[in-house]
Amino acid sequence: MSKLSELPWQALAKVQESAVGKTAGKYWDRGSAELHYARKMFEAGALKLEPPQDIAAFVADMRRWGEFGMIPALNARRYPNSLAVIDDFGEITFKELDTAVNAVANGLLAKGVKGGDGVAILARNHRWFLVSVYATAKVGARIILLNSEFSGPQIKEVSEREGAKLIIFDDEYTAAVAQADPELGKLRALGINPDKEEPSGSTDETLEELIARTSPAPPPKATKHSSIIILTSGTTGTPKGANRSAPPS
Repeated sequence: MSKLSELPWQALAKVQESAVGKTAGKYWDRGSAELHYARKMFEAGALKLEPPQDIAAFVADMRRWGEFGMIPALNARRYPNSLAVIDDFGEITFKELDTAVNAVANGLLAKGVKGGDGVAILARNHRWFLVSVYATAKVGARIILLNSEFSGPQIKEVSEREGAKLIIFDDEYTAAVAQADPELGKLRALGINPDKEEPSGSTDETLEELIARTSPAPPPKATKHSSIIILTSGTTGTPKGANRSAPPS
């Protein structure tokens, strides 16, 4: 009797030890983890129940621009008139941020930036940094975040090695980026140096100027989804790039 009662449990143990059982267990663990994260995001307010039309728009935007590039459109749809950024230059709403991102993304495409190209960004913490990052993401380019302490030779070496086709920089870094000569040129994120009264002398177009002559309509579907290049500390030489693509979940 005891042997008969043990048979189902023995069979279950064998299934768990088999390749099928291990695969099922892996997906079970993954599914449990995803449900846990989803619950935490609901509790934090990052996720909420959406009307069917909003869910459809969410899915369409994700397919169009990827997990990162669709964030401005998502927030503009959810909270159009809520404040997105407060910086030294005033306030902008999520809708205004998305509009600026669209215009810069279209400007990047017009300059020849394509999905998979590298765009290096050297900017302080202000609205134009966000616009630069999200616009680069919307066109499906790789976001290369440069260190503000880099010297001119380091900027040149890193941007060339990582394949930066274009550099977006704050005016205060005009001298630092002078040695770099990316194929598609340069743009100034912030057109003034807050710490100096004299202009840098740079003639590179600013993002504000680019926006003024570019359509704010949503850009076309990206041919590739964006990724972020995070640079190593460079303790043994020039910092190396570590590509961080979007996770599968």
